[in-house]
Amino acid sequence: MNSPKNLLVRLRSNIEPLSKKLRVVADYILENANEVQYQTITDLARNTETSEATVVRLCRDMGYKGYSDFRMALAVDLSQSQPRVSNDASGDICTVSAQSAVASLLDTAELVDRKALNRICDLVHNAEYISCVGVGASSIVGHYLAFRLLRIGKRVTMYEDTHLAAINAVRSREGDLWFALSSSGSTREVIHAVSQAHHRDVPVVALTNISHSPLTSICSEMLVAARPEGPLTGGAFSSKVGALLLVDVLVNTLLENHPEYAKSVVETAEVVMPLMR
Repeated sequence: MNSPKNLLVRLRSNIEPLSKKLRVVADYILENANEVQYQTITDLARNTETSEATVVRLCRDMGYKGYSDFRMALAVDLSQSQPRVSNDASGDICTVSAQSAVASLLDTAELVDRKALNRICDLVHNAEYISCVGVGASSIVGHYLAFRLLRIGKRVTMYEDTHLAAINAVRSREGDLWFALSSSGSTREVIHAVSQAHHRDVPVVALTNISHSPLTSICSEMLVAARPEGPLTGGAFSSKVGALLLVDVLVNTLLENHPEYAKSVVETAEVVMPLMR
């Protein structure tokens, strides 16, 4: 991979020879560098009204194998060239982290599509079997989702092994439901697994931080958390806490819409109580 050092300086100095379409992408990156580091190639192509092929061509002209390498270099360049800015006068790490998490929770709450939430609740309620798949930090959210669904009595399995997920997905049938956990919406293993269910007309729900992505293009429904992750902030608490809030909202809405789940909550609590004494 080409050196990330002075990427923006090099891009600015090499902009003149570029074709009209490549220059549109380059200008957008230079003007919106902080936002671009969080954008997928689909986002960047859409925002510049070009194509993914044009974005890749610019990245290669800059000496990178593709957009992923370019975006990583951009994130590194920005982290090295810009001072950390804190809204907290003291710069206390604990306070800054807490403020970021609270902002993520409030922003996520604003993003929730109530109609989509109720449609997803109907899918969960009617599902005979639920499968969740996520890797890396997204698997944490997947395990929490599976745990909460188990507590209300749903039959559910969480997959971190995407080979097993794909094998299970290829046998998907009516009555199944899949949840795909991917902050970027571009995790290839997750997309490959749930696409097998999608091809068999089995509903897939995305839980992500990006509303327009390869994952959301094959999903029946989606829930979007605030604070997208960049290449250097994968697994950041501020992005994951928003996703965890969505799980909590989903399950609490299910309990409100279908009071019969309350019985299972009591039963599943009682079965583990002897183990806590």
